[in-house]
Amino acid sequence: MSLETLIRQLELDSRHDLLQLHESQGMLSGLADPRLQPAVMRIAEELGLTPAVRYALARPAVATRRSGLLGSPSAHAVQLNEVLPGDALELLDESGGYSLVRALADDYLGWLPPGAVVPGTYEATHTVTALRAHAFAGPRVQAVKLLELSWGTQLRVVGQPAGDFSQVLLPDSQTAFVYTAALTEGIPEPVTDISEAARSLLHAPYVWGGNTAWGLDCSGLTQLVHAMAGRQLPRDSDEQFAAGERIELEDAQVGDAVCYRGHIGVIVGPETMVHATATGMRVREEHVFVREGLREAYLGTVRFG
Repeated sequence: MSLETLIRQLELDSRHDLLQLHESQGMLSGLADPRLQPAVMRIAEELGLTPAVRYALARPAVATRRSGLLGSPSAHAVQLNEVLPGDALELLDESGGYSLVRALADDYLGWLPPGAVVPGTYEATHTVTALRAHAFAGPRVQAVKLLELSWGTQLRVVGQPAGDFSQVLLPDSQTAFVYTAALTEGIPEPVTDISEAARSLLHAPYVWGGNTAWGLDCSGLTQLVHAMAGRQLPRDSDEQFAAGERIELEDAQVGDAVCYRGHIGVIVGPETMVHATATGMRVREEHVFVREGLREAYLGTVRFG
């Protein structure tokens, strides 16, 4: 039996389960989650290989900027997800300046580019509740922009407002200034009108793996809208479909999700959804079966508790 077959039999999910194994010169090498050590040992025994696998020791870390979570340690890798400044991470490995991390909010694995991670933890005091904002080098709009911020970014305010700006300490220990009106102390109250939250993202650009108003994909939009409502959803559309309670489309309410193979949208009216779509490369409000292909790909409608 081959190594690939034995790994498939474990029925792991590479988005969340770290198991990277290689067979060479009688050795089984690679990197794995410590909890998978018994499975690794069984595979080594089955193949008659000497186990030489490293087990990732998770270290606390923080994202320093909005950055794509990549599929491999390369500037040309596919973006799988996105992290925000201040997001809590587990640092698992490093290669060529890239950092293999687990994003704790949605348990997602991926690589971050150089400079996007610092070890340790970050104590935030405020949350960005503007869809888009900036961290400036000084308390004025003409100052150099240090970071792009977005809804849900958590920051530590360290100084009294200077005019319209609050002084913040960024995760990489830089001092910056953020427009005070873009910040809410602590955790924001959940929005009560999900349709308004979803429509606020209309015309935002479509970005594969994105989950902010600077650019997002279909499941990133669904995750963001429900985060605004105080609910953490899984990252990808198949996981979101599995996490919801199945309902009939005709019984759908605002905030329910209409699900297709590889796609998802947020219900905002009778058989109307807001979704991020590569057709037009933006967030649109449309009928749930605006294209015949969507009817053919329809899986069902779900409600999140």
